[in-house]
Amino acid sequence: MTRTERGNIAPSEKKMPDNPISIRSARKDEVDLLNKLAFQSKAHWGYDSVFMEQCIEALAVDPDAVRLEWVFVAENEHGKELGFAAILPLDDGHSYELSHLFVTEESMGKGIGRVLFREAIKRVSALGGSTIEILSDPGARPFYEKLGAIYIEDSPSDAIEGRSLPLLEYSF
Repeated sequence: MTRTERGNIAPSEKKMPDNPISIRSARKDEVDLLNKLAFQSKAHWGYDSVFMEQCIEALAVDPDAVRLEWVFVAENEHGKELGFAAILPLDDGHSYELSHLFVTEESMGKGIGRVLFREAIKRVSALGGSTIEILSDPGARPFYEKLGAIYIEDSPSDAIEGRSLPLLEYSF
């Protein structure tokens, strides 16, 4: 792995997709599709229907974030959506939240998440940011740590009262 100037591990070139993919800003007419993709991706981790029902609001894509081009989609050469991610600015002026990063079940383990994370870094950097905060599903924590994110603490879930989630940070 390579190191960035500030000492964090840069997302490596390992596990990159075999087929060409492109990244584009999400369109307002695909919010429902992205919500469904997020729900199905989250369900992959084996959560029961009661848990999943409690997550619906937190998984929903904000149409304003789509309008502001903070949501972006990975698609294959045929235009099929493989996953998406979203960044939201935080109040300090240099930090952004990675509010969503979900890939289709068929795309898991194929490098699509890594490509989306790299795109998030690129977009945050272009906006003058230098830090990405991630309130992660426990199952996704190792993924973010492999990309160089640092575990900060357990933080309250924004979806389920009494549940804690790992909060990670990626600085560049």
